[in-house]
Parts: sequence; C-alpha cells; structure tokens
Amino acid sequence: MASFDERPRSATTSRFSKTSSLDCDQGCFGSCTRGSPIVAYNLAVLCYVMHVNRRTDNQRWRFSMSSTLNNAHSFLVSVARGGRGLMVTPHALANPPRPEEPIELYHFEACPFCRKVREVLSELDLEYVSRPCTKGEGENRAFVRSKGGKEQFPFLVDPNTGAEMFESEDIIDYLAQTYGGGRSTLGKLASPINTATAVAAGLLRHRGARLRRGANDQPKPDEMLVLYNFEASPYCRKVRETLDELGLDALVKNVAKKSKRRPELVERGGKMLVPYLADPNTGQEMYESDDIVAYLEETYG
Repeated sequence: MASFDERPRSATTSRFSKTSSLDCDQGCFGSCTRGSPIVAYNLAVLCYVMHVNRRTDNQRWRFSMSSTLNNAHSFLVSVARGGRGLMVTPHALANPPRPEEPIELYHFEACPFCRKVREVLSELDLEYVSRPCTKGEGENRAFVRSKGGKEQFPFLVDPNTGAEMFESEDIIDYLAQTYGGGRSTLGKLASPINTATAVAAGLLRHRGARLRRGANDQPKPDEMLVLYNFEASPYCRKVRETLDELGLDALVKNVAKKSKRRPELVERGGKMLVPYLADPNTGQEMYESDDIVAYLEETYG
C-alpha cells in the first residue's frame, strides 16, 4: 500500500509509545487508502475528520483537529514539490552509495534552496548530519561564517572528499556526480522550475526558519539524535521543523521508497514507518510525529 509512512493518528494514541494505534479507530482506514499516495492520504484525512466529531472528550477533539490540520498543511508542501524526495533513484538502487562518513549539511527547514538539496540526498539514499542554521542559532552559523566568510545556506561539507561548498545548484551537481552517476540534462534545464516550486513550498509553510526563544541557552545533548526520515513525508517534516527550531543536530538516515536502509529501520523499530527517532542520551526510541515533537519539546525545549 502506497503511503507517506505515517497515518492520521487516533486521539487515543498514547504518547511516547512504540505500540500505539496508527489506524482510524472506526476500522475503515485499510479500505480507504488504496491507490496513489496523494489519493490515499486525502481519503484517510477525510475519513478521520468525519469520525473525530463522534468523540465526547473536548480536549482530545481539539488536539486531534489541530494535529490533523497540521498534517494536512504539511502535506500541501509535499504536493507543491511533486513528491520530490519520495523515491530512491534507479542509479542509487543499482549502486547504493554508502560514503564512509555521513555528509554534513548546514541548512534550515524553511529555506527553499536547502529543501532542494535535502530532496536529492533522500533520492540518492544518502544519510547526512543535519546542522540547523535557523535565524538566531549561534554555533552552526558561526562555523559556516568561519569557513566561507558569510552566512549563506545551504552549505555542504563532505568529509569523504574534503569538498565544501555553497549554492544549491553546485551542491546538487556535486552530489549527482559523486554519488548519483551524474545529473541529467533535463534536470539541469528544469532547474528554474524546480527552484520556483521550492520557493512556493516555502511560502506555503515557513516553519523551521527561526530558533525558538531561549533555545541557545538550553544544554545540547551529548550524543547526536538519530532520525529515520525521507524528505517528501509531511510527518517527517514536522519533526525536522522542531529539530531546527530547537537547534538540535541530528543524524538523518534517509529511508525513501525502495531504500536499502529500510530493513535496518524494521529491525530496529519493528515496522517500516517514519518518522522514527532514537535518542541515545535517554534511551528513548519512538514512532509517531506528534509523540516525537512532544518528546523533543519536553526534553530539549
């Protein structure tokens, strides 16, 4: 069944639980999610909204509606981008690129040029270290300034080759040439359209642009958080936004459709579902975007 790998959550789902319910509590989710990812998602949300008004607990109803609307809003960004970052490219499938050390990306979620690079990383099945550079963030922005003399994003560092560079198009060319078998002529010609739709997506949802007040004063985790993710997922986007707004670095393990890394996630968490967060500092590991966001805010916010 095609999906974006997290379903509209039931309002009775417990927080921070790896065994919480993921289905519509009316039992009809399986029958209304056949078909394309876009059709499946829209039908699932419609089903969920139709049933949620049967609840008698007002607080749960408000939380459910807020979560559903947030999911739908995030989903619009994926639609605007045409599902970029959803599927691993044929070349990456045949020649799975596995650099010895993860690439480092200095970026922030709301930046349209950063989005283009993250999509390519997802499609090439590359994991990377996310270094948030939201407005107001100190350490990562200072590093970029020391390297390039300016605060411009995205900025990529590849410890495997020593490459360091600004400019999304240059970064995409580099990634395609180094790990993807080269960039197609059509891809280069479509670059202006690609940038325009990325900008439109950023205007639709501008979260993950600014550091939350007081986040610089919070102690950073000793060990890096791990996020299983793929760029097109609206649920993963919610988690990435929170990580960026809290200024938290993370090792992002991309698991787009057909990724060779998917069995690793299934072995670790028990099922193929994203997002999935692992925090080695507390031992917490969990699915469900709302649970992950709540955990991050309570632990590091």
